[in-house]
Amino acid sequence: MGVEMSELPDGWTSCKLKELVSYKKGTKPKSLIKEPKAEYTPYIDIKAFEKKEIRQYAQKASSKLATPNDILVVWDGARSGLAGLGMEGAIGSTIMALTPSRVDKCYIYNFIRSKYDLINTNHKGTGIPHVKPELFWELDVPLPPIHEQKLIVAKLDKLLGKVDAAKARLDRIPVLLKRFRQSVLSAAVTGELTKEWRERNDCVEWSTLSFVESMKDGPQNGLYKPQESYGEGVRILRIDNFYDGKINDWTELKRLKLNEQEKENYGLQNDDIVVNRVNSMPFLGKSALVRNLEEPCVFESNMMRIKLNIEMAYPEYVIYYLNSMVGLKELRKNAKHAVNQSSINQQDVKSAVIQLPPLEEQKEIVRRVEKLFKHADKIEERYNKAKEYTDKLTQSILAKAFRGELVPQQEGQRI
Repeated sequence: MGVEMSELPDGWTSCKLKELVSYKKGTKPKSLIKEPKAEYTPYIDIKAFEKKEIRQYAQKASSKLATPNDILVVWDGARSGLAGLGMEGAIGSTIMALTPSRVDKCYIYNFIRSKYDLINTNHKGTGIPHVKPELFWELDVPLPPIHEQKLIVAKLDKLLGKVDAAKARLDRIPVLLKRFRQSVLSAAVTGELTKEWRERNDCVEWSTLSFVESMKDGPQNGLYKPQESYGEGVRILRIDNFYDGKINDWTELKRLKLNEQEKENYGLQNDDIVVNRVNSMPFLGKSALVRNLEEPCVFESNMMRIKLNIEMAYPEYVIYYLNSMVGLKELRKNAKHAVNQSSINQQDVKSAVIQLPPLEEQKEIVRRVEKLFKHADKIEERYNKAKEYTDKLTQSILAKAFRGELVPQQEGQRI
């Protein structure tokens, strides 16, 4: 962590962080209100700090106050070590305010940013993580002359501005891909995707029926077991193990001890469909198709299992239907709502309306959807690689800045 003088560019020195700043830890004020008022000031907690959104106002007299010239650092919590600049108000108990002296504030702010991974992964505390003071205050800060600090800051602003713009453009891609996939599903389950194919093949009209008419068995609610049953035994599928119609990874499923009757009653088989029956509204009714089952597995109580009549309902088509906006709307149309969660019951699922084309067309729809989804998957793979690169790029640029590699030394020395 130390910086040897021999490693520094000519004209640079090194100081401990504690020698370059004064600091104060925030406190919880005696009074918080939701609307601005005289003698009150914006309250800066972690949410306000991260999102730059002020939701509360604190009494000035009982608060520790920060100015726009202070560097704010998240001191407690999962994002400990995160730094910010330019906020004014009362700092909450999870925030530390640093006031730089003898150093450009933006230079020291960017230096702390460059050490985020080190600070965040070397915290103290077994519950809520906290910044480790002996690490933070003893950080060695490479110090060029003040004019060169300003050159470095200007260069960082320019380069990191471009990185942030690239990140903003990249962040739109997941939203566009989600819209694309939903538009594909919408076209699939309304007949638009195979309209031309249907005309060429002189297919019969689609059937409109209640979901129960396509079922061989179910819906059946899953199994509840207390926490002490978990550890070894049979795998159990839980609601956090699937999304967008797919089970994420069978190897991540937890295990629990069951008797033979429970294994038989709640065992899953390939081509079964599971539907989430209790959750917050955005996740209510999410469903998945059981595929590639290699060992016994049961399903938990907040979902239902459905076995289809595969002579009339192709499982891959049905799962695409249920995950479309049309299918989700049907599953949720009779949902019951309580505080923080909603629910559907077996009758709600049975009565959901499903549009069912002939079996041959169902398979053609699945073939076309999968082809289009593969294109989306390739774009998503490229997006993930680009995002990983840009995420690393910020830290790479910051590291170069504090090694003296960002601004040519002759340029820094001319001024």
